Amino acid sequence: MDRQRITMVEMERLLLNDVSGDYRRSLLDKLAGYKSELVYKLNSGLSLDRFEVYNRIKVALEKAQEVIKKFK
Repeated sequence: MDRQRITMVEMERLLLNDVSGDYRRSLLDKLAGYKSELVYKLNSGLSLDRFEVYNRIKVALEKAQEVIKKFK
């Protein structure tokens, strides 16, 4: 998986110029992949502390997906 780093400002610029929706779909696909990995780990029997951390990250990924879906 490509783990290129960009700033939020750059991501916003790319989303604003994303006429085709390809960039938005790409971001949503990446977030869905990360979430899928986390759900697998959450279901694998973790310590309570680790479970809480992974669950918080999962919630953050879900919120990021919501923001990207609504971004105009």
